[in-house]
Amino acid sequence: MYDKLCKRDMGDRLMNPKVKKALIIAGIAADVLITIALTVFSIVILVNMPDSRFESLPEDTFLGYFQHNPIMILICDVLPLTLLLVVNISVAIWYIKKTGKKQEEKKQISLNDLSDEEKAALKQKIMQEMLKESNDSK
Repeated sequence: MYDKLCKRDMGDRLMNPKVKKALIIAGIAADVLITIALTVFSIVILVNMPDSRFESLPEDTFLGYFQHNPIMILICDVLPLTLLLVVNISVAIWYIKKTGKKQEEKKQISLNDLSDEEKAALKQKIMQEMLKESNDSK
């Protein structure tokens, strides 16, 4: 019983518009900070790479470790950036679809919004379609 009350209470708090907005802003900020940090990390590694294959940094240094273990660059930098890109693209697509549906709902026009000429033209068009359907059914 206690678990059900706690879960429901937590869900109600998360659906509060103020909390929801704060969580969205915090998520966007975290996403931007992580992306910037990983990009700077990539640039630092690339700038400090030696010109030739035979030159190398000592392995006990931070950048030397990544130079001698390129799989770690993939795991620590490239994969997280790729995952963030995929997440950002999917969120953007979801948001575009969501706002598109809202705009379609707003675009509905009532008969009161139409002028007399538009109402007459609409009535004539509907009558023509009804006559065409009745002729097709015979």
